[in-house]
Amino acid sequence: MKYIYILLLSISCLILTGCGGGGGGDNGVVLTPQQQEFADVVYAFATAVNEKDKERAMGLVMSTLSYNQTYGYKDFKNRLENFIDKAENIDFKINDIGVSLTLSDLNDELAEIRASVSISYNTNEVINEILEINVEKSGTGSNKGITLFQKYSDKASAFPPVLE
Repeated sequence: MKYIYILLLSISCLILTGCGGGGGGDNGVVLTPQQQEFADVVYAFATAVNEKDKERAMGLVMSTLSYNQTYGYKDFKNRLENFIDKAENIDFKINDIGVSLTLSDLNDELAEIRASVSISYNTNEVINEILEINVEKSGTGSNKGITLFQKYSDKASAFPPVLE
């Protein structure tokens, strides 16, 4: 009788070991397709900055932008254009991203995004921050854009820096 219990216990352990699953290559959080749609706006913004495409980058920013809680669209645009014009070797990397969806009113959807980023430029300059970015989608579903851009926690992002 002891032999059967030991055999059953051994089989159970083998089965449970097989259920542990193998790791994948992705250690990050998996986003739903809807969350990914909003995250893609942030990825597209980073790509546009890396390619020094001011028009495409600002095309992803809505005119209602709140920047660092004090400034607006025009201030952000001026700083971004200055940065893109004067910086060399820009590498805007999104290291980790999380997306939380909310309903801003009856027709619009809003995603609150936190992204750990590393932005290097001019060979030895680096900005490492966790950004808080809101992306809004209009009721028509066609317009998506950044409506809030700031550093998470203390609210003042160092990006884009003003370069001389």
